Amino acid sequence: MIDLQKFFLDFDNLIERLEGRGIKKEQLLIIKDNVINHKEVQKNINNDRRIRNQLSKEGSKNAEKVVEIKKVLRVEEKKLVDLSQKIYQ
Repeated sequence: MIDLQKFFLDFDNLIERLEGRGIKKEQLLIIKDNVINHKEVQKNINNDRRIRNQLSKEGSKNAEKVVEIKKVLRVEEKKLVDLSQKIYQ
């Protein structure tokens, strides 16, 4: 498995090393895009959870907003699972 931090820091060297193993640059670029999307979705999920938790603490007056955020979270978490499967398959 590739260390994701090294994946971004030394991408050109990674391309050279993996081309010898039959992995093409286009494949690595697709993986890179998926990893970037994965990070963005994870960031959105964390932000939505923070907002949901804050609204929940404020009481039942925000119950409808909390329910809506939970629906959004379910969709985002599904996206995250799909992206994870694409990256780590």
